[in-house]
Amino acid sequence: MKRQDAVSPVLLATAALALAAAAARVDAQGTFRLVVDAVAESRHRSASNEAEGRLTLQPKLEGDGLADAKAFRLRLATAVDATGRDVLPEEPEPPRWEERPSGPDLWIVLASPARRAAWVTVSGTIDLWIPSRDPGAEATVPRALARPGAVLAAPGLRSAGLTLRLAGRGESSPTVVSLRGRSADVERVRSVRVLRADGTELSTSGLQVTTAGEKGSLELLLAEPPPADATLVLGLLTKRSVVAVPFELVEVALP
Repeated sequence: MKRQDAVSPVLLATAALALAAAAARVDAQGTFRLVVDAVAESRHRSASNEAEGRLTLQPKLEGDGLADAKAFRLRLATAVDATGRDVLPEEPEPPRWEERPSGPDLWIVLASPARRAAWVTVSGTIDLWIPSRDPGAEATVPRALARPGAVLAAPGLRSAGLTLRLAGRGESSPTVVSLRGRSADVERVRSVRVLRADGTELSTSGLQVTTAGEKGSLELLLAEPPPADATLVLGLLTKRSVVAVPFELVEVALP
């Protein structure tokens, strides 16, 4: 995406300085910064003729300090426009993990600023999932598919306090590995890989995570049915593997 000239130099300088100092604690070999690529605003009238709209900032992370990070998430704390108006949405969308340092799951969606406002300032936290920081962030389950309907047994899952069950026969497609569990446990699984007996990995087309109340499920879509002796490798969100870095984007110019 082409970087817009509307991005304020103050924004870039402030974001880079705020994050570089924290990034040194993540990776001594490099730093990173948060840059806003584009800003989009939409306004419209509702069925009751009330003015509605939203402001979307499309940021990305860049820099050498991201080399070991496998997923990224932005959590908002404050957002105000140039008039002092709070532009955090009344019902914010839950923060989502993005596997790339840019993408829709990192977009910052705000309420519409005042008409006369020339900029907004946003602060919050960037979470980086760096599994290499914690051996416990990976759980290996040998022959995991041999017992449909059974709870997965692995030291890594027990030490992480997670309970996941393999879907029973007839509960999923032959080319889908389906795991069930509590929503809180499901949401801590960041990645799923399936390995053959020789250690090669099966091709996948996506991981779908669904939660409803206290129950959740993960479905890994495979290009071919997995062998019965396949090994599952689960990437887990743990306290040591998730690094939280505060950020502030100052005076992001509005279109």
